[in-house]
Amino acid sequence: MRLFLITALIVHAAAAEVSVVDGFPKAREASGKSGRPLAVLVYGSDWHRASRTFATGFWQAAEFRAALESDFVLSAIDVPQNLDEEGRKAFDASVKGWDRKSVRSYPAIQIYGPDGHLLKTLSGRELREVSLSPATVAAQVDLIGRASRERDRLLREISELKDKPDEIAKRIDALNGLPIAPEKDAVKTFTELDPSDASGWAARLAFKDWEFIRGITGRIGKGETEAALTEVEAMLANDAYTPQQRCLILAAQGMLLTAIDRKDEAWEVYLQAWRLDPDGPNGKAVIRHGWRGVGKDLRAGVSPDSPRFGRSDMKNLTRGHAELTLSSSDPQSDHKADHASLFDGPMKDFAFHTREENAASATIDLGDVCQIDVVQILNRPQLKQRAAGLTLWLSEDGNSWKSCWQAETPAASWEIELAADGKPAPKARYLKLSLPGDRPGILHLRAVNAFGERP
Repeated sequence: MRLFLITALIVHAAAAEVSVVDGFPKAREASGKSGRPLAVLVYGSDWHRASRTFATGFWQAAEFRAALESDFVLSAIDVPQNLDEEGRKAFDASVKGWDRKSVRSYPAIQIYGPDGHLLKTLSGRELREVSLSPATVAAQVDLIGRASRERDRLLREISELKDKPDEIAKRIDALNGLPIAPEKDAVKTFTELDPSDASGWAARLAFKDWEFIRGITGRIGKGETEAALTEVEAMLANDAYTPQQRCLILAAQGMLLTAIDRKDEAWEVYLQAWRLDPDGPNGKAVIRHGWRGVGKDLRAGVSPDSPRFGRSDMKNLTRGHAELTLSSSDPQSDHKADHASLFDGPMKDFAFHTREENAASATIDLGDVCQIDVVQILNRPQLKQRAAGLTLWLSEDGNSWKSCWQAETPAASWEIELAADGKPAPKARYLKLSLPGDRPGILHLRAVNAFGERP
């Protein structure tokens, strides 16, 4: 059975008071008594090589402790594997109070406030990005240490400002902007100060980001869409939420509108969400989700991955304008009534179906010579390989054609940037999609959307 010894060593470096305490409960107690945050390395020395390397090369390095500029209590939890029942109980007792749920990969650094609140867990990619040297790890730990001190100050001031709601709101805003986890008791504290939540700040602090989105998904699955939509609309009336939070609340509204088949409204909501956080992780994730869920089916525009996404001059040139001509029509599979689905409305498995022939093609007439920046092609979901060698041709008059793209491999879809690499967007009235002329083939596509400017 592993023994967990209790020792304390005071190290003075860079004007910082650093105590190294073995045993999590004792380290937590030392943190509370000293008022210093607690930084804990969580690793597995016996079974996880990266953990062992990090412990010896970073955490235990004199350079790391010397580089710390904030006062800290340091400790470590060496997590064993394959324990019997007695060993597991002994280990659990030795780490009483440890928040193990937040550790999803090893090694990890957890930083707790003196009151025991888990401020931050660094692990996985986030930890790898700072693991350039012990000094860079220390800098990241220091960042949370400074946030811990600022948190203590703000909480203290909030408790002293019970009759000044405007001042409380300012400090809540500052508290919420710190790079640490939300306050576990904040909602209770602020509900006591503002029982009706007239300020909206309690709701803001209670917001659980992507956990909220997962909850909306669950409610849709349970058939609670209408009730959830009403609640989300009420949340959007609260001006206290941050732009990043409102981005996710709007995403929830978009999901709910999509579930009740109000897809045009849903797409506009997703765009609103993205505009609140266009360069942030929430905004980028939300617009990609919305594009996959409704934007693509609505032929709403270029994909979020396109440099032209969000530009007002990117008009759909095919929807409501284009006419289709085929090189041939398979009498069994091609139905003229389905041709319109190539450009508009609900998509079919395929919109048209030629016979098997050399150079099978579909020609699209836009009605005017237009500037064409992007062309989207959605292949038939099944039999994608039949589109091998698919080529896009452009023409202004329908007689003289220029090849401007060819598929390298069969795919579910293509988005062709015709004005990439500084090239001007070509002008054309006709688009032709054709298969190679050196072998028989069948052409059937699901959708074609061209985006650009009309004259």
